[in-house]
Amino acid sequence: MVTASHIDATKIITAVWAPGAVAADLAFDLPSYYPEIDSILGAYTFKLAEAAPNTWASQAIAPIAYAATIADNKITKVDGNSIRVGHALDASDLLVVTYRAT
Repeated sequence: MVTASHIDATKIITAVWAPGAVAADLAFDLPSYYPEIDSILGAYTFKLAEAAPNTWASQAIAPIAYAATIADNKITKVDGNSIRVGHALDASDLLVVTYRAT
């Protein structure tokens, strides 16, 4: 799903995908159909609750400037196509990232 808004010629993108299992603080790519990241505005993880079918728990993830390591519930841009999240993602997690595109 690609959602784009134009504000003063700036593209605001909301990317939604399931990146699969990713270890904490490990760089991974956005799907290739999303435009490159200029800056991250915000993010959420949606986790499937195993005890209650079709129930999701959301977790806000705060964007930070690039750092060598990042804490839980933080997200940072590595380059135009890659990001890092400070906590591990499970195979069933959905990641929602809102960002300015280049």
